[in-house]
Amino acid sequence: MKVYAEKLVETLVDKICDVCEQSVMIEVNKHKYEECGELKASFGYGSKEDGKVYQLDLCESCFKTALCALRDQRKMEFMFDEAKDLLGEKFGLVSDSFMIEQEEIIEKEKGSAKSILSDVKINENVSGDESLQDSIDEDLSTK
Repeated sequence: MKVYAEKLVETLVDKICDVCEQSVMIEVNKHKYEECGELKASFGYGSKEDGKVYQLDLCESCFKTALCALRDQRKMEFMFDEAKDLLGEKFGLVSDSFMIEQEEIIEKEKGSAKSILSDVKINENVSGDESLQDSIDEDLSTK
C-alpha cells in the first residue's frame, strides 16, 4: 500500500555574499549553481576567541580581495626573511583543474612532437640550394 502526504521542503534559491550582499548564484542553461568561497574559523579552549565560530560566504570578487589582503599580510610578515621564497608561492591554492588539464595537453603534445621528430632523419649534407623534401626523398630512395 502506498501512502501519500504533502511535504514542505526547503530549497536553496539564493545565497548572498556576506560582504557586498550580491548573489553568489550563477545561471547556466536554466540551472542555478553556487559559486562562492568561504572563510571559516572556530576557536577552542585557551584561545582569545574561545568558543567563537565564524563563517562568511563570499562572492568570487570579495574572496579574491580577502585572499590578496591575507597574501599581502604574509609578505609583510616575511619581508626580510631571505629563506622564504614567496614569489612563486600559490598561496592557499589547493587545486587548479583548468591548469592541470592544460599541462596534461601540453605534455601529450610534446610527446607527440618528440615521437614525430625521432622518426624523421635529416640529411646533414643538405645544401642551401637543396630543399628538405629533396633530401628526404633522396634518403628514402637509398633505403
